Amino acid sequence: MRESLKNGTGELQTFTANFDHLALKRIDRIEKGHRKLTPTICLKNLRDEEGNLVSDHVWLNYDAAFRKLGILQKNDQVLFRSRSKKYHKGIYKEKVDYKIAQPRKVKLLTQHKYQPMPIDKQAVIGYIMCLKGEKGGGNYTKAYHEWAFNNR
Repeated sequence: MRESLKNGTGELQTFTANFDHLALKRIDRIEKGHRKLTPTICLKNLRDEEGNLVSDHVWLNYDAAFRKLGILQKNDQVLFRSRSKKYHKGIYKEKVDYKIAQPRKVKLLTQHKYQPMPIDKQAVIGYIMCLKGEKGGGNYTKAYHEWAFNNR
């Protein structure tokens, strides 16, 4: 299904997709003895400029370009420009696939009342932990609650 990503590798393209949900990617840093958390966003029904379905879903880092849109609701439609990139996956990195890299010029196409989202990564991680009901967020949930208190 991601053949059009393969064909357009390296070229800046315009895509639309629907917001599905937020999550946290956990990367264990055994050599440093800690776990790194990165906020991620799952978008479904990724379509190219012609409206062709490119992928049923994609996972991207939930960076500031997306966070500036505010709190997204399920099925909100977003538009962005990005390049596709080849990567290796699987336990031994034996499989080749294609992904979206560094989306830019992100716009919300769905209209609804704007609700701000923290820009600070620590507070965003805390927001996602609270959203998912995760326990033990420590400094992350503290950062989110402080942001929420200051932005009432």
